[in-house]
Amino acid sequence: MVDGKLALPDLRVEYDTAEGDRAHIDLELATEHYRPGHMSEKTRAGFKLYGVNTTSRGHRAGWEGREITAEVLAL
Repeated sequence: MVDGKLALPDLRVEYDTAEGDRAHIDLELATEHYRPGHMSEKTRAGFKLYGVNTTSRGHRAGWEGREITAEVLAL
């Protein structure tokens, strides 16, 4: 709950740690259409934000948050 609103992630990944504990990470795809307040709300909810960088011409330049992608893929 953030400011009285239920915040749901785009994706929740649940996994077992090396110690045998259950853990999860909540992921949110942030697009150029997100307002700053919306992104702030998602961050306060504890979500990890990821998205695509764009150039001034609008072409995709690569992923933001590569460490998050690497962390998820390493599970």
